[in-house]
Amino acid sequence: MRIREILISKLFGIFSHKIQLKDKVTIIHSPNGLGKTSLLRLINAVFKNDVAILTSIPFSELKLTFDDGSKITVSKSSELNYKSKPDLNLELKKAENIFSVLLIETQRVVAVEKYSRELVEAIKTKLADYATLSQSLDRTIPKRLLNAKSGKNIPENELRTRFAELEKQRLKVIEAGLLEKDSEEPFKLPSKIDEHTKIFLSVYLQDAEAKLSIFSEMTEKIDLMKKIVNKLFIHKNMKISKEKGFEFLTFDNQLLSLNELSSGEKNEIVLLYELLFKVQKNSLILIDEPELSLHVYWQQEFLKDLLEITSLANIDVIIATHSPQIINDRWDLTVELEGIS
Repeated sequence: MRIREILISKLFGIFSHKIQLKDKVTIIHSPNGLGKTSLLRLINAVFKNDVAILTSIPFSELKLTFDDGSKITVSKSSELNYKSKPDLNLELKKAENIFSVLLIETQRVVAVEKYSRELVEAIKTKLADYATLSQSLDRTIPKRLLNAKSGKNIPENELRTRFAELEKQRLKVIEAGLLEKDSEEPFKLPSKIDEHTKIFLSVYLQDAEAKLSIFSEMTEKIDLMKKIVNKLFIHKNMKISKEKGFEFLTFDNQLLSLNELSSGEKNEIVLLYELLFKVQKNSLILIDEPELSLHVYWQQEFLKDLLEITSLANIDVIIATHSPQIINDRWDLTVELEGIS
Protein backbone atom coordinates (compact mmCIF):
# COMPACT_ATOMS: atom_id res chain seq x y z
CA MET A 1 0.00 0.00 0.00
CA ARG A 2 1.36 3.42 -1.00
CA ILE A 3 0.13 6.98 -0.58
CA ARG A 4 -0.62 8.56 -3.93
CA GLU A 5 -2.09 11.96 -2.99
CA ILE A 6 -1.90 14.33 -0.03
CA LEU A 7 -4.44 17.13 0.36
CA ILE A 8 -4.34 19.64 3.21
CA SER A 9 -6.75 22.53 3.71
CA LYS A 10 -6.23 25.77 5.65
CA LEU A 11 -2.73 24.98 6.92
CA PHE A 12 -1.92 27.86 9.31
CA GLY A 13 -5.41 29.06 8.47
CA ILE A 14 -4.56 30.11 4.88
CA PHE A 15 -2.65 27.54 2.78
CA SER A 16 -4.22 24.64 0.90
CA HIS A 17 -1.82 22.21 -0.79
CA LYS A 18 -2.40 19.25 -3.11
CA ILE A 19 0.53 16.89 -3.64
CA GLN A 20 0.53 14.06 -6.16
CA LEU A 21 3.33 11.70 -5.14
CA LYS A 22 5.91 10.61 -7.70
CA ASP A 23 7.31 7.10 -8.06
CA LYS A 24 9.60 6.31 -5.09
CA VAL A 25 10.82 9.88 -4.38
CA THR A 26 8.84 13.13 -4.17
CA ILE A 27 10.60 16.43 -3.50
CA ILE A 28 8.57 19.27 -1.96
CA HIS A 29 9.99 22.77 -2.30
CA SER A 30 8.68 26.26 -1.62
CA PRO A 31 9.64 29.59 -0.04
CA ASN A 32 9.93 29.66 3.74
CA GLY A 33 6.73 29.67 5.76
CA LEU A 34 4.43 27.67 3.49
CA GLY A 35 4.43 24.61 5.74
CA LYS A 36 6.81 21.99 4.29
CA THR A 37 8.10 20.85 7.68
CA SER A 38 4.67 21.08 9.32
CA LEU A 39 3.17 18.95 6.56
CA LEU A 40 5.75 16.21 7.14
CA ARG A 41 5.12 16.34 10.88
CA LEU A 42 1.36 16.06 10.36
CA ILE A 43 1.69 13.04 8.04
CA ASN A 44 3.94 11.37 10.60
CA ALA A 45 1.48 12.23 13.40
CA VAL A 46 -1.38 10.52 11.57
CA PHE A 47 0.44 7.20 11.53
CA LYS A 48 1.86 7.59 15.03
CA ASN A 49 -1.56 8.63 16.39
CA ASP A 50 0.16 11.72 17.82
CA VAL A 51 -2.76 13.84 18.98
CA ALA A 52 -0.48 16.55 20.39
CA ILE A 53 0.99 17.37 16.96
CA LEU A 54 -2.37 17.10 15.20
CA THR A 55 -3.83 19.50 17.75
CA SER A 56 -0.98 22.01 17.89
CA ILE A 57 -0.50 22.61 14.13
CA PRO A 58 -3.35 24.71 12.68
CA PHE A 59 -5.19 23.11 9.74
CA SER A 60 -8.74 22.32 8.70
CA GLU A 61 -8.50 18.92 6.98
CA LEU A 62 -5.77 16.46 5.97
CA LYS A 63 -6.67 13.74 3.47
CA LEU A 64 -4.35 10.90 2.41
CA THR A 65 -5.34 8.80 -0.62
CA PHE A 66 -3.75 5.39 -1.21
CA ASP A 67 -3.09 3.54 -4.46
CA ASP A 68 -5.96 1.11 -3.75
CA GLY A 69 -8.43 4.00 -3.53
CA SER A 70 -8.77 3.97 0.26
CA LYS A 71 -8.46 7.24 2.19
CA ILE A 72 -7.58 8.50 5.65
CA THR A 73 -9.10 11.86 6.59
CA VAL A 74 -8.29 13.92 9.67
CA SER A 75 -10.37 17.03 10.26
CA LYS A 76 -10.65 19.62 13.02
CA SER A 77 -14.05 19.81 14.68
CA SER A 78 -14.36 23.50 13.79
CA GLU A 79 -12.73 25.44 10.95
CA LEU A 80 -12.95 28.57 13.07
CA ASN A 81 -11.05 27.13 16.00
CA TYR A 82 -7.72 25.71 14.85
CA LYS A 83 -6.81 24.61 18.37
CA SER A 84 -9.82 22.32 18.53
CA LYS A 85 -9.29 18.59 18.81
CA PRO A 86 -8.93 16.64 15.54
CA ASP A 87 -11.63 14.17 14.59
CA LEU A 88 -9.82 10.93 15.41
CA ASN A 89 -12.05 8.53 13.52
CA LEU A 90 -11.61 4.74 13.44
CA GLU A 91 -9.47 4.94 10.29
CA LEU A 92 -6.91 7.13 12.03
CA LYS A 93 -6.74 4.96 15.11
CA LYS A 94 -5.92 1.96 12.89
CA ALA A 95 -3.43 3.85 10.71
CA GLU A 96 -0.44 2.99 12.87
CA ASN A 97 -1.10 -0.71 12.29
CA ILE A 98 -1.47 -0.61 8.50
CA PHE A 99 1.35 1.66 7.38
CA SER A 100 4.88 2.35 8.60
CA VAL A 101 6.23 5.91 8.53
CA LEU A 102 9.58 7.33 9.67
CA LEU A 103 10.22 11.06 10.04
CA ILE A 104 13.89 12.09 9.79
CA GLU A 105 14.14 15.61 11.19
CA THR A 106 16.95 18.15 11.03
CA GLN A 107 18.60 17.49 14.42
CA ARG A 108 20.68 14.42 13.56
CA VAL A 109 24.26 14.97 14.78
CA VAL A 110 23.75 13.65 18.31
CA ALA A 111 22.66 10.20 17.11
CA VAL A 112 26.00 9.05 15.60
CA GLU A 113 27.40 7.28 18.68
CA LYS A 114 23.96 5.93 19.58
CA TYR A 115 23.56 4.35 16.16
CA SER A 116 27.10 2.97 16.24
CA ARG A 117 26.23 1.13 19.47
CA GLU A 118 22.91 0.07 18.00
CA LEU A 119 24.67 -1.47 15.00
CA VAL A 120 26.94 -3.45 17.33
CA GLU A 121 23.87 -4.91 19.04
CA ALA A 122 22.25 -5.75 15.68
CA ILE A 123 25.43 -7.57 14.59
CA LYS A 124 25.50 -9.48 17.91
CA THR A 125 21.94 -10.63 17.25
CA LYS A 126 22.86 -11.87 13.77
CA LEU A 127 25.93 -13.67 15.13
CA ALA A 128 23.79 -15.35 17.79
CA ASP A 129 21.32 -16.48 15.11
CA TYR A 130 24.25 -17.75 13.03
CA ALA A 131 25.64 -19.72 15.98
CA THR A 132 22.24 -21.22 16.83
CA LEU A 133 21.61 -22.36 13.27
CA SER A 134 25.18 -23.70 12.95
CA GLN A 135 24.79 -25.82 16.08
CA SER A 136 21.44 -27.14 14.91
CA LEU A 137 22.73 -28.08 11.45
CA ASP A 138 26.01 -29.54 12.72
CA ARG A 139 24.14 -31.72 15.21
CA THR A 140 22.02 -33.31 12.48
CA ILE A 141 24.74 -33.77 9.82
CA PRO A 142 25.34 -37.50 10.53
CA LYS A 143 21.65 -38.31 10.25
CA ARG A 144 21.21 -36.28 7.08
CA LEU A 145 24.28 -37.85 5.45
CA LEU A 146 23.01 -41.33 6.21
CA ASN A 147 19.57 -40.48 4.83
CA ALA A 148 20.90 -38.77 1.69
CA LYS A 149 20.31 -40.56 -1.60
CA SER A 150 22.47 -40.22 -4.68
CA GLY A 151 19.52 -39.45 -6.93
CA LYS A 152 18.67 -36.30 -4.92
CA ASN A 153 22.18 -34.84 -4.91
CA ILE A 154 23.06 -31.54 -6.54
CA PRO A 155 24.49 -32.07 -10.08
CA GLU A 156 28.25 -31.57 -10.32
CA ASN A 157 28.13 -28.47 -12.57
CA GLU A 158 25.66 -26.80 -10.22
CA LEU A 159 27.80 -27.79 -7.23
CA ARG A 160 30.81 -26.01 -8.72
CA THR A 161 28.81 -22.90 -9.58
CA ARG A 162 27.21 -22.65 -6.17
CA PHE A 163 30.50 -23.26 -4.33
CA ALA A 164 32.08 -20.39 -6.27
CA GLU A 165 29.12 -18.14 -5.41
CA LEU A 166 29.27 -19.25 -1.77
CA GLU A 167 32.92 -18.14 -1.53
CA LYS A 168 32.04 -14.73 -3.03
CA GLN A 169 29.24 -14.31 -0.51
CA ARG A 170 31.50 -15.35 2.36
CA LEU A 171 34.08 -12.73 1.35
CA LYS A 172 31.35 -10.07 1.20
CA VAL A 173 30.22 -10.95 4.73
CA ILE A 174 33.83 -10.77 5.96
CA GLU A 175 34.39 -7.44 4.18
CA ALA A 176 31.20 -6.10 5.81
CA GLY A 177 32.80 -6.80 9.20
CA LEU A 178 30.36 -9.51 10.26
CA LEU A 179 32.70 -12.52 10.24
CA GLU A 180 36.44 -12.97 10.78
CA LYS A 181 38.65 -13.88 7.83
CA ASP A 182 39.75 -17.53 7.81
CA SER A 183 43.46 -18.19 8.19
CA GLU A 184 43.22 -21.18 5.83
CA GLU A 185 42.98 -21.00 2.05
CA PRO A 186 39.46 -21.21 0.59
CA PHE A 187 38.25 -24.76 -0.02
CA LYS A 188 38.53 -25.89 -3.65
CA LEU A 189 36.54 -28.73 -5.15
CA PRO A 190 38.56 -31.64 -6.48
CA SER A 191 38.77 -32.12 -10.23
CA LYS A 192 36.76 -35.35 -9.98
CA ILE A 193 33.84 -35.92 -7.64
CA ASP A 194 32.49 -39.42 -6.97
CA GLU A 195 28.95 -40.09 -5.80
CA HIS A 196 29.83 -40.46 -2.12
CA THR A 197 31.72 -37.16 -2.14
CA LYS A 198 28.82 -35.53 -3.94
CA ILE A 199 26.48 -36.60 -1.12
CA PHE A 200 28.71 -34.96 1.48
CA LEU A 201 29.30 -31.81 -0.57
CA SER A 202 25.59 -31.38 -1.29
CA VAL A 203 24.73 -31.45 2.42
CA TYR A 204 27.67 -29.17 3.32
CA LEU A 205 26.81 -26.64 0.59
CA GLN A 206 23.16 -26.31 1.58
CA ASP A 207 24.14 -25.90 5.24
CA ALA A 208 26.73 -23.23 4.41
CA GLU A 209 24.26 -21.33 2.22
CA ALA A 210 21.65 -21.38 4.98
CA LYS A 211 24.14 -20.07 7.54
CA LEU A 212 25.40 -17.22 5.36
CA SER A 213 21.87 -16.23 4.33
CA ILE A 214 21.40 -14.92 7.89
CA PHE A 215 23.78 -12.07 7.00
CA SER A 216 22.50 -11.37 3.45
CA GLU A 217 20.29 -8.35 4.11
CA MET A 218 22.66 -6.73 6.62
CA THR A 219 25.62 -7.28 4.29
CA GLU A 220 23.86 -5.51 1.42
CA LYS A 221 22.99 -2.55 3.63
CA ILE A 222 26.49 -2.24 5.09
CA ASP A 223 28.02 -2.52 1.61
CA LEU A 224 25.86 0.29 0.28
CA MET A 225 26.46 2.51 3.31
CA LYS A 226 30.25 2.06 3.06
CA LYS A 227 30.17 2.65 -0.70
CA ILE A 228 28.33 5.97 -0.31
CA VAL A 229 30.35 7.17 2.70
CA ASN A 230 33.72 6.28 1.20
CA LYS A 231 32.77 8.07 -2.02
CA LEU A 232 31.92 11.26 -0.11
CA PHE A 233 34.48 11.21 2.71
CA ILE A 234 37.52 11.72 0.51
CA HIS A 235 40.06 11.89 3.37
CA LYS A 236 38.69 9.05 5.50
CA ASN A 237 37.83 5.40 5.10
CA MET A 238 34.82 3.82 6.80
CA LYS A 239 34.85 0.29 8.18
CA ILE A 240 32.34 -1.64 10.25
CA SER A 241 33.48 -3.46 13.38
CA LYS A 242 31.32 -5.98 15.20
CA GLU A 243 32.87 -4.73 18.44
CA LYS A 244 32.77 -0.94 17.87
CA GLY A 245 30.28 -0.29 15.06
CA PHE A 246 31.34 2.66 12.87
CA GLU A 247 35.10 3.04 12.50
CA PHE A 248 36.95 5.69 10.49
CA LEU A 249 40.59 5.50 9.45
CA THR A 250 42.89 8.10 7.92
CA PHE A 251 44.89 7.23 4.82
CA ASP A 252 47.84 6.30 7.04
CA ASN A 253 45.57 3.93 9.01
CA GLN A 254 45.15 6.09 12.12
CA LEU A 255 41.86 5.45 13.92
CA LEU A 256 39.63 8.51 14.28
CA SER A 257 37.19 9.14 17.11
CA LEU A 258 33.60 9.71 16.01
CA ASN A 259 33.87 13.10 17.75
CA GLU A 260 36.50 14.12 15.20
CA LEU A 261 34.01 13.89 12.33
CA SER A 262 32.50 17.14 11.05
CA SER A 263 28.83 17.98 11.60
CA GLY A 264 28.18 17.35 7.91
CA GLU A 265 29.84 13.93 8.08
CA LYS A 266 27.84 13.01 11.18
CA ASN A 267 24.61 14.10 9.53
CA GLU A 268 25.38 11.98 6.47
CA ILE A 269 26.15 8.89 8.58
CA VAL A 270 22.98 9.23 10.64
CA LEU A 271 20.80 9.90 7.60
CA LEU A 272 22.17 6.86 5.75
CA TYR A 273 21.85 4.66 8.84
CA GLU A 274 18.23 5.66 9.38
CA LEU A 275 17.36 5.08 5.73
CA LEU A 276 19.07 1.68 5.60
CA PHE A 277 18.62 0.23 9.08
CA LYS A 278 15.68 2.00 10.73
CA VAL A 279 12.99 1.48 8.09
CA GLN A 280 10.73 -1.40 7.23
CA LYS A 281 10.10 -2.42 3.64
CA ASN A 282 7.20 -0.60 1.95
CA SER A 283 7.48 2.26 4.46
CA LEU A 284 7.07 5.97 3.80
CA ILE A 285 10.11 8.01 4.82
CA LEU A 286 9.78 11.75 5.45
CA ILE A 287 13.07 13.70 5.30
CA ASP A 288 13.24 17.33 6.38
CA GLU A 289 16.06 19.42 4.86
CA PRO A 290 18.59 16.68 4.00
CA GLU A 291 20.97 19.44 2.84
CA LEU A 292 21.73 20.36 6.47
CA SER A 293 25.53 20.87 6.86
CA LEU A 294 26.25 19.15 3.55
CA HIS A 295 28.80 20.40 1.00
CA VAL A 296 27.34 21.34 -2.40
CA TYR A 297 28.86 18.22 -4.02
CA TRP A 298 27.29 16.00 -1.35
CA GLN A 299 23.94 17.66 -1.98
CA GLN A 300 24.28 16.94 -5.69
CA GLU A 301 25.04 13.28 -4.98
CA PHE A 302 22.27 12.89 -2.40
CA LEU A 303 19.42 12.03 -4.75
CA LYS A 304 21.46 9.48 -6.72
CA ASP A 305 22.39 7.73 -3.48
CA LEU A 306 18.82 7.94 -2.19
CA LEU A 307 17.39 6.31 -5.33
CA GLU A 308 19.84 3.43 -4.88
CA ILE A 309 18.70 3.06 -1.27
CA THR A 310 14.99 3.09 -2.21
CA SER A 311 15.67 0.30 -4.68
CA LEU A 312 17.39 -1.84 -2.04
CA ALA A 313 14.97 -1.09 0.81
CA ASN A 314 11.76 -0.81 -1.29
CA ILE A 315 10.59 2.41 0.34
CA ASP A 316 8.90 5.65 -0.70
CA VAL A 317 10.38 9.00 0.30
CA ILE A 318 9.05 12.55 0.61
CA ILE A 319 11.74 15.23 0.92
CA ALA A 320 11.21 18.82 2.04
CA THR A 321 14.08 21.03 0.84
CA HIS A 322 15.22 24.53 -0.03
CA SER A 323 18.23 23.30 -1.98
CA PRO A 324 18.35 23.28 -5.80
CA GLN A 325 21.49 21.15 -5.44
CA ILE A 326 19.45 18.40 -3.76
CA ILE A 327 17.04 18.49 -6.70
CA ASN A 328 19.97 18.74 -9.15
CA ASP A 329 18.62 17.62 -12.55
CA ARG A 330 15.53 15.78 -11.23
CA TRP A 331 12.91 18.50 -11.40
CA ASP A 332 10.55 15.79 -12.64
CA LEU A 333 10.36 14.57 -9.02
CA THR A 334 9.39 17.95 -7.56
CA VAL A 335 6.13 19.44 -6.31
CA GLU A 336 6.07 23.15 -5.52
CA LEU A 337 3.89 24.43 -2.69
CA GLU A 338 2.28 27.69 -3.68
CA GLY A 339 1.26 30.51 -1.39
CA ILE A 340 -1.70 32.82 -1.88
CA SER A 341 -1.79 35.85 -4.15
